[in-house]
Amino acid sequence: MADERTIKEQRIWERLAPRYDAQSAGLIDSAYRRTIEKAIAACDSECLALEIGCGTGIVTLGLAPHCKAICGYDLSRAMIVQAQSKLARSGLENVTFEVGDGYHLPHEDASFDLVLIPNVLHFLQDPGAQMHEAHRLLRPGGTLITVTDCFGEEMGLATRLKVGLQTLLYGLGMIPYLHNWSRADVRALHEPKRWELIEDGDLYDDPVNYFLRAKAR
Repeated sequence: MADERTIKEQRIWERLAPRYDAQSAGLIDSAYRRTIEKAIAACDSECLALEIGCGTGIVTLGLAPHCKAICGYDLSRAMIVQAQSKLARSGLENVTFEVGDGYHLPHEDASFDLVLIPNVLHFLQDPGAQMHEAHRLLRPGGTLITVTDCFGEEMGLATRLKVGLQTLLYGLGMIPYLHNWSRADVRALHEPKRWELIEDGDLYDDPVNYFLRAKAR
């Protein structure tokens, strides 16, 4: 039986799913494309990959031609329906999309070479639990890629107004959870005993879309 947190997140992302791609169009042409490029650089033709919080499948489908197999999970059935529709048109045969809670996924320990968590952590109630699950799923030495909006960093007036609106929507229950993090806050999620930080940088400037690649210890 789903708990209160799961029900809340599902309800909100179900509402956002029909307009998600249209609202993300500018980022799809910039930050999402760069996320895919970073993921491609971190894998090879034998790579088994997983994306947590795949949404409508933008990153999963972008990476698929460059790895052996990839599965995408999202808590929202409406998001997964859109991703599966894109998959049916793509001709790709090494991709699966499933509804699933990123805190508890149905795979054995050390099942993957690469785990992606793009644009998800700052919307989670317990991002530390998500990081623990990612570590469980990765083989030792496997790669984790996170990409996170850092609303705690400096930003322009238009973005400050947008973040103010997001904060209001969170207060009204229209966004599940919202962390106004800095880059340092994101790095702090990558506990040194679990992760070796390999590379980081900004994929987008305003707001800061912070990329981090780490290796599982």
